[in-house]
Amino acid sequence: MSNKVIGGFVVNLLQDVNILRPLIYLTADNIGIKPFVLVTKSFIHRDKSNLWMNELQALAVDTQAQLYVIDSLHDLWAKLASFTHGFLISASESDLNPHKETHEILRLTPPTISTITLQHGFECVGFLMNNHHQKHHGSSVGFASDYICGWTPKHLQRNLRPLQHSRYFNFGPTAWIKRTNKRIFTTNIDNSIAPEMGIVCENLHSVRFSGKSNVNLFMQQFFELADYLDSKGQRIALRPHPGGQYSIKRNVSLPENVVLVNEPSYKVNWKSYAFGISAPSSVLFDLMINNVPAMVWQDQQQMIDISQHAFLPLAQNVQDMIGFAEHPKSIATSSTNQQLSAVFRDEEQISLNYTQLLAKLSGRSSSIHLVPVEPSELSISQKIRILLMAPAVTPTLSIGFIKPFRFISHLVEYKLIHTTGTDSHEGESGKEANARRCKKIIDSYCPDVLIMCRYANKDAVQLSALCKEKDIKVVYYIDDLLFEPSPDALDENKYLNYIKRAPVILDLIKKSDLVYCSTP
Repeated sequence: MSNKVIGGFVVNLLQDVNILRPLIYLTADNIGIKPFVLVTKSFIHRDKSNLWMNELQALAVDTQAQLYVIDSLHDLWAKLASFTHGFLISASESDLNPHKETHEILRLTPPTISTITLQHGFECVGFLMNNHHQKHHGSSVGFASDYICGWTPKHLQRNLRPLQHSRYFNFGPTAWIKRTNKRIFTTNIDNSIAPEMGIVCENLHSVRFSGKSNVNLFMQQFFELADYLDSKGQRIALRPHPGGQYSIKRNVSLPENVVLVNEPSYKVNWKSYAFGISAPSSVLFDLMINNVPAMVWQDQQQMIDISQHAFLPLAQNVQDMIGFAEHPKSIATSSTNQQLSAVFRDEEQISLNYTQLLAKLSGRSSSIHLVPVEPSELSISQKIRILLMAPAVTPTLSIGFIKPFRFISHLVEYKLIHTTGTDSHEGESGKEANARRCKKIIDSYCPDVLIMCRYANKDAVQLSALCKEKDIKVVYYIDDLLFEPSPDALDENKYLNYIKRAPVILDLIKKSDLVYCSTP
């Protein structure tokens, strides 16, 4: 039998289209395989408006993909067995009952075809599960696939089973991929449109909303926000969840100043919104990656688990929502969260990750030269990345840096560290260990600027020296003459402590490009 390769995709949930679409383009453009898209009957049943089937048909025209509606598992097995090798990808597969259909498809796939499960959202069963997930499904789930591809390093995927670590790949969100070596996906979106209104995204079908009271509370607060904005002559957008479609299925009567936004995520001009509010959902990341100030909603009884969205400002009542709508940029998203820095990664690296894996599994050489785009067309505006180093979170640090950063969150992002670390490898000297730790910090965060706030420990000397080597600007903040302590102004213990640290402080000042003094 001659070689017949499959570049396959299983579409079962409506939101699968958004996750799989970039990889279908990569398969056609970067690898040179005509995609083979399996469509379940459950998908057709869910797609009552036919919106998503139309999207699939348009995608098939773009990529010369074949759409195959699954009639029975027996027929599907015979079809898959006709291929000699390749891959089959699902964006919603696990051993849970809602994913049963895709789970069975991956289980029956011939062993010559490699199977892949994708993480389809930030909080996702089997990867990173919230309290409500765990209450309903337990603390972990099983996957039938040969490979598991997620958004973050495996140590941040708290619900990934240890036995699954060896087949886990930290590749990043597929939704961030916006181009291949042949095309740019978002050419029909005009990013020059000035933001004119905010958007509220409802996720009311989720297990997080454990009862009707929270659903009613969310909608009541939304209507009050819409009423307030109407009094100011302003509009507000409402986006139903692609799968849940609560507002549409319940035929909710909306105020006249509410604009319903129900198109696929990749067709939404996110940059045209002045702010966004949602209960915990991956749509918050769509907002953040487009530099739209985002706020997470929680009921006042705190029944909805937002612990994994603690980096966002919080709304629990309509006053919180109104305050955010009026001054969205005055409240910054924290940049110190590990998941955030892992999720918002380079688009080209994500494309490269998937292209190389899929090319390997299909026995094809990959073409990874992506279409060049102008800076204005990139999905992420480049913010200044600041590595902020301080011995502790002090009033000086908050007043001098953290609070001001909130007002320019659209321009800067920061990571706060209190030390370079303490770990060491066997046989390493203290200096060698610190050099290794400093290199790891710089390589992982890639800062543009290092700011040291009242820092006087020796580990910073190597860190600042490495920054100078890599042309990373160094700023040293000092608010008194710590390098010339006076025994008249300090007690004996403080005086001796400062005398001991004075040489380090002087060295750090000399290594700095700028010394920031709050007092003359």
